[in-house]
Amino acid sequence: MIHDVDQLLEKLVRRDALNGSAVDLVFDAPTKDWVARRSGPAVDLYLYDIREDLQRRVPTWEDVRAPGGEVTGRRQPPRRFRLAYLVTAWTQRPEDEHRLLSSLLLCFLRNPMLKPGELGGSLDETDLPVYIDVGQPETQERSSGGRGRKRPATAEPEPLPEETVPRGAEAGRSGVTLRVRGHRP
Repeated sequence: MIHDVDQLLEKLVRRDALNGSAVDLVFDAPTKDWVARRSGPAVDLYLYDIREDLQRRVPTWEDVRAPGGEVTGRRQPPRRFRLAYLVTAWTQRPEDEHRLLSSLLLCFLRNPMLKPGELGGSLDETDLPVYIDVGQPETQERSSGGRGRKRPATAEPEPLPEETVPRGAEAGRSGVTLRVRGHRP
């Protein structure tokens, strides 16, 4: 499922934020070594946290029904997970980073929900939409723990807020934080 979310985000960002530009799109941890190897502009979507969305967990089993309506079995309902991405833009000039971050923010704001059939892979099989939350406040459990938010060229990524199989972003020089989540009741 995670690789399907990555592919979904890649398709969305390439189509709606990068618009065919020569900016690289990667899913790497932005470590000091990674930063040192960068040779051109890049957008990095780094998955830094995965948690089950316990508020959306359904504790009972579902009936599996045949086309005629008779129960043929039972199964656990789909479980939903929050995937937290740290989204950063890397260029030579802060103005260019800000343009990329603005484009990314608009991309996510314009696509708050993606419907089954638009998702691809195993995400379509669940028949649940995928939501993208942008600019949500940090939760206490995902607090950055006081680590600096400024992003000098050698900064390590900090855990920013969360996601649920697709949702969210928080703008700033340090990047955009994506939240991805599944079905809402």
